[in-house]
Parts: sequence; C-alpha cells; structure tokens
Amino acid sequence: VTVGILGGPLTVNAVATPQSICHGSSTVLGAIGSGGAGNYSYAWTGPNGFTSSLPNPTVAPATTSVYGVSVFDGYNTATGSVTVTVIPLPEASAGTNKSIPYGTYTFLSGSVLNGNSSYYYSWSPASKLINAGIQNPQSTNLTSTTIYTLVATDLLTNCVSNNDANVAVEVTGGPLNVNPVATPSSICRGDTTRLHAS
Repeated sequence: VTVGILGGPLTVNAVATPQSICHGSSTVLGAIGSGGAGNYSYAWTGPNGFTSSLPNPTVAPATTSVYGVSVFDGYNTATGSVTVTVIPLPEASAGTNKSIPYGTYTFLSGSVLNGNSSYYYSWSPASKLINAGIQNPQSTNLTSTTIYTLVATDLLTNCVSNNDANVAVEVTGGPLNVNPVATPSSICRGDTTRLHAS
C-alpha cells in the first residue's frame, strides 16, 4: 500500500495590519496558514482574556501586546504570535490664560509632550488667528473674550492628540472713544473758549 502525503507541514504566520497603532486605534490580526490538510480552524488568545475563533479579528489594545494564534487542520496544530505596538498619543498644551486690552492682539504658546520633535499644529477658531497652523500663532485684534483649542499631530507616527488643550484670552475694556466739548460752544469774534475731551 502506498500512502501519499499532500500539503507539507502545517505552519502559520501571524500578522497585524497595521502592526503599530496609535493609542485608541484598532488593528486587524491575520493568521496565514499553509500546508497540512488545508481546512483550518483558528484560536486566538491575547491580553485581558481576549479569545477569538475568527481568522482575522479586530483588536484595540491599550498597550503594546502579544497575540498568539493556534491553527488546527483536523490532524495537527501550528502556533504563531504577533506583537502589536501601541504608540502613546501626543499631549498638546495651549499655554496659560491671558488678558489683553480691547481691540489688541496677542501670541498663543503651544507645546507638545509624549511625542517626537516634529508636529503639525492646528488651532481653532482659525478665523481669529493670522496663521492657525503654527506653534505660536498671532491672534487677530480681539473685541471679545475668546477660547482657543490646540490639536497636535505627530508627523512621524501620525498620532493625533485628543486631550483638552484650551486657552482663554480675556478681552478687557471696551472700544476707545472720545467726546470733544467746547465751553462755551458759541463765542463772539475775538473771544475765547475752552476745549476739552472726555
């Protein structure tokens, strides 16, 4: 009797797409089986009691985590694992609150923690800034108290800050005005009057 062996040894390659994610995002795991009998069942395990029998489950770990998978073809089992790297989000800061006189401008002061050295800055409301896409933008001349919000994107990882990064610019006083008065307001030729402004 001749026994033919088909398919080769059972193996599995565990992958994640993408393998690096920003905190709060998700990734899709994949188990690529080969060899064996060709009819596979899957058993994934991971942190916090994670299990799945899907070949491509979606996960959203809070920290860098290792996911293992077992593939069974009815006769043999092969195992593999993949590490999903979780990148912390950048933390934006819009600076400290400030106060300016009515009708004047100021400069905002943005900064970022937990990231790399290169960021894209996005301030709002953009309509009350000269350039809303830089770290320390100049405001327009303000006539009312305005709250600005900063969102920062790490240009290396594309991770975006999601913390509350607000700064209040308080506008004090009101519009400048003057009321000129002459006392008396009517005089005869050659007489004098006193001018004053209030």
